[in-house]
Amino acid sequence: MSANYSALLKDPRWQRKRLEIFQRDGFACRLCGATDRTLNAHHLWYDRGAKPWEYDETALVTVCDECHEELHVARFGDFIPSLPFNEAQRSTRFATLCRHWERAMRDYAKVSPQFWTGDTGKFLRGLGPRAQVIAMYLMTCPSATMLGLYYLPLPTLCHETASPSKEALKDLRRLSQGGFSYYDEASEHVFVPEMARFQIGESLTKRDNRHKALLRELDALKKSPFFKHFLDRYRDAYELHDLTIEPSTPSLFEAPLEPLRSQEQEQEKEQKKEKATRRARATPLPEGFAVSPRVEAWAKSKGFDRLDEHLDAFTRKARAKGYTYVDWDSAFEEAIREDWGGIRSGKGRSATANGDWASTEAGILAKGAELRMARRDGEGVTLYRDRIKQRLERRAA
Repeated sequence: MSANYSALLKDPRWQRKRLEIFQRDGFACRLCGATDRTLNAHHLWYDRGAKPWEYDETALVTVCDECHEELHVARFGDFIPSLPFNEAQRSTRFATLCRHWERAMRDYAKVSPQFWTGDTGKFLRGLGPRAQVIAMYLMTCPSATMLGLYYLPLPTLCHETASPSKEALKDLRRLSQGGFSYYDEASEHVFVPEMARFQIGESLTKRDNRHKALLRELDALKKSPFFKHFLDRYRDAYELHDLTIEPSTPSLFEAPLEPLRSQEQEQEKEQKKEKATRRARATPLPEGFAVSPRVEAWAKSKGFDRLDEHLDAFTRKARAKGYTYVDWDSAFEEAIREDWGGIRSGKGRSATANGDWASTEAGILAKGAELRMARRDGEGVTLYRDRIKQRLERRAA
C-alpha cells in the first residue's frame, strides 16, 4: 500500500464512510459473520483516480481482517506466505472465497429506474404483473451473476416466484420476444443481454481488477448456448478479443429460438381457432341419447355403475338448463364423475322417485322441465324451486 493511499485512509471523510458501511452491515463480517475481529470496509472494485470515500455504498462491504487479507489474495492472484494453508487447502479456500465474494457483490445488484419507467418498464407493464416479477427475479435472484448469463433451473424459478411452470415458461418466452431476456430449456441457462452493462459498466479494460473475475466466469460458461451472443454484445466493450468460441457452441442467432417462438405462436392461434370452431359446432342433447359402448367401457374401467340412473339425471339436467356440447359422451362421463344426480351419495334418483323432487337440484330441474318452466337469467335454484311450488299450488287450487 503506497504512503499516499495510507494517508487517504486517515482522512475524516473515509473514516465517516467506513463507519457508515459498518453500521449498514451490523458491525459484522459479511463473509464469515465474525463480530469479534477487527473490521475493514473493503472495496469490491476500484475506479482510477477515485478517492476511497468517493465510492457508492454498493462498492463497499464489511469484512474482518482475515477475510480482507484473503479477498486481496483472491483478487490479485498470489498467496500471501503468512496464510497457513498448503496448496490443496489454498485451492479449496480460493474457490470458496470466490463464491463468498460473488455473493457479497450480488447483495448489492443494481436495478436501473428504467426498469419501471423507461421503454423497458413500458414493455414489462404490457406483459402483466407476473412477467414483471419474473423479469425482476432474473435481475436479482441468488443464482444471477454480474454477467447476466447463468444457470437457473426452471423449478427454482417457479418455487421462488410462486409461478406455475406453464405460466412461467410462457412469460419467459414473452420476455424473449421483447429482447429483455432469453431462456434455454435444454441447458437451463438464462441470458439477460443488458444486465452486464448495468452491473459492470459500459466498458471494462484489462487493467481493471474485475476483468480477471469476468474471464473466470466466462471460462465456465463456454458451453452455454448464449456464450457467443454475450461475446458479440461485449467483446469490444470489455476487451474480450482473446476469448475463443468452441465450434459446437450455437449462437443465439444460429439456434432456432425465433423459429420456435413463431411456431408456438402459430400453434396457439390454431388452438384458439379450433376452440372457436368447437364452440360453433356444439349441439343440444341429441334425440335418443343413450349410454354408448365407449361410456360403458370407460365407466367399467373407473368402477362406476348404475349408468341408467346417471343417464336419467344427466339428460334431465341438460334439457332443463339447455346445455350444448360438442362431445356428449365426454360430457356424460364428466357428469358421472361429478355425480350430478347424487346417485352415489343417495340423494338423487331415489328422492325424486319418492316424490321429494324439491330436495335435490336434479329433482327441481326435472320438475321444472316437466312443467315446461324455464329458469330465468341469474335465477338461483332456490328461487326456481319456489316458483315451481307456487305453480303447483295454483294448479291444486
